[in-house]
Amino acid sequence: MKANEPGQLNRVFELILKQRGLWRQYTEARIINQWPTIVGKTIARQTSKIEFKGDTLFIKITSSVIRTELLMLKTQLIDVINSKAGGQLIQDIVIT
Repeated sequence: MKANEPGQLNRVFELILKQRGLWRQYTEARIINQWPTIVGKTIARQTSKIEFKGDTLFIKITSSVIRTELLMLKTQLIDVINSKAGGQLIQDIVIT
C-alpha cells in the first residue's frame, strides 16, 4: 500500500477502530462535529446539547420554534445522520 492512497488508509483506520471497539464512538464524534453542516448554522447555534445513548440521539434546542421544526423533520434528520455515519447509527431522536 502506498502512503498516498487515502482510500486504503481510511479503510485501515476504520478496521483498527472497529477491532478496538472504537468505531461507534468515532462516528458519534464525527456527527457531533458535523452538526452545523447537517442542520445548518442557525439551528446549530440554537443547539445546547447533543448526546448519543445507545441508538438514540438526544438534542436540546433552546428555541421552541426550531424545536417544533425539527420534530416535524425527525424522520428525515434520522436518515441524514445515518447517511453521514455510513450506516445505521441511530433509530430515534429525542428533541427537548
